[in-house]
Amino acid sequence: MPIDLKSLNEIYEGLKKLKEKWAPDDGRDIDDAEEMWMEIPNFLNWAVPTMGIALDLIQPPKIEIVSAIYESERKNIDVTEKIRSSINKNAIEIQILNTTFNHDPDYGQKKNLRVEYKINGESKTEIVLEGQWLRIGVA
Repeated sequence: MPIDLKSLNEIYEGLKKLKEKWAPDDGRDIDDAEEMWMEIPNFLNWAVPTMGIALDLIQPPKIEIVSAIYESERKNIDVTEKIRSSINKNAIEIQILNTTFNHDPDYGQKKNLRVEYKINGESKTEIVLEGQWLRIGVA
């Protein structure tokens, strides 16, 4: 479902109007606060469902690393834990080098990283050549 920017803009404008109307430095007294609280539920009944939909859509993806293998045609090493530990704020951005893993499984040979992962529960596979960057969940 796409984000409805018109609805988000309406929410923003509505909140802005409430803020302008009920700014704490506008000289109103405590009796005016009761009127403000009577208006807020009506606004929130309309705004919150729309905001909830939008927030669901902009939440960062949940990443789960199933396996990560750094491999050549002949040899490989399991680097799953290293890749898992690279998750930062539900994203991974890491350059694939021998030094990244403190090991060269097949000296002088071309290697790649094969990562099997789930993003928001959907299974995926990514293959990244040595020297390139693994980027998952990065905008």
